[in-house]
Amino acid sequence: MSDRRLSRRQIIAGLSAVGLAGGFSSAALGRGTLSYLRDTEVLDSTLRGGEFDLVVEWDHHGKTGVADGTTVTLPLGTLDADTREDAATMTVSLPTPDANPAVVWVRADCPVPERSLLAEQLSMTLLVGDCSSEPTVLTSGSVREVAETLRNGINLTAALEEDCLDPGETVCLYASWTLDDAYAGSESITWPLTFGAVQCRHDDGTSPFPTVETGGCAGPAPCECCTPIGKLDVDPRESNVPSENYLPPGRYAFNEGSADYELVVTESVEKDDGETVGVAFTLDPVGDTPAPRLCRVELVGSTARATYEVLKLGAPDASTPGVLFAPLKQGVEEADSLDDYLGISHITVSICQQQSADGSCAEPPDWYHTE
Repeated sequence: MSDRRLSRRQIIAGLSAVGLAGGFSSAALGRGTLSYLRDTEVLDSTLRGGEFDLVVEWDHHGKTGVADGTTVTLPLGTLDADTREDAATMTVSLPTPDANPAVVWVRADCPVPERSLLAEQLSMTLLVGDCSSEPTVLTSGSVREVAETLRNGINLTAALEEDCLDPGETVCLYASWTLDDAYAGSESITWPLTFGAVQCRHDDGTSPFPTVETGGCAGPAPCECCTPIGKLDVDPRESNVPSENYLPPGRYAFNEGSADYELVVTESVEKDDGETVGVAFTLDPVGDTPAPRLCRVELVGSTARATYEVLKLGAPDASTPGVLFAPLKQGVEEADSLDDYLGISHITVSICQQQSADGSCAEPPDWYHTE
């Protein structure tokens, strides 16, 4: 038996667009009068002298906008199976001619929701520049890692090796992001960014943002034990079905394994001869059974097995990340048509379960075979 990952061709054939508006769907960008004066004096006329208005503008594929208030949603578009990269530019300026020179900072909150797999599978690079010359890399990594780096703020002016941002000057923050080829889910996350500044005459080199005492942004919840809980044999469900390997949409109880869950097939893909070669489904709890978290789906056809580690593909907790396909026929390396797939003979489903008190996982049930 051979394990297979979801191929690009399968993703294209079996999945709708990955929603990154959806995806890295929004960034909250700060604007306004975030002028932090670090002494404790009353704001008398001397300290108030000169206007201070930090403005953030964004540009995404020629669509532009200006932040309105302290936050704004930046429309970052949609990524899909063919377009897995995107970018946007944020421009920070002091537009008022008599504004006080300032040191500009940016900070980030953790992606929302924090435990989204998408925050791991979406790679982010932030670059900073003066908007007219080659920018330099500020930080890079997964969206979660970049967010952790920015939790307590980064001095953008210092990154440009400048002392202050003067009125009329600009700082550009460039964001580019790439979706991992293995990811085929449809999660959505938001990522709040906030811009702030300190008047240069009051700058002591520390962040204007409150210090965040945290161990970082949480990653996806761990799957302690990926345990097989059910096997569904695919055989004729009606007298007039076109093929013995036929599984149309519907609700099915497992032939072997747990009676606490049922498979709800939401989409199926058939060859011309009627054999089902691809399925999308949800694992539905019966009665008061707790909602499951899928971790592995195995589709067996003839003597071959296609194994999908669905947590790594971005599966919602109880559903497959789109259509999963049966094994390829012997000698076929990549499918050019549905005829290159074997018909599905049975489906095995595994879910995340907790370890026992001694830290071990339960042995696979007798009906579960991988040979």
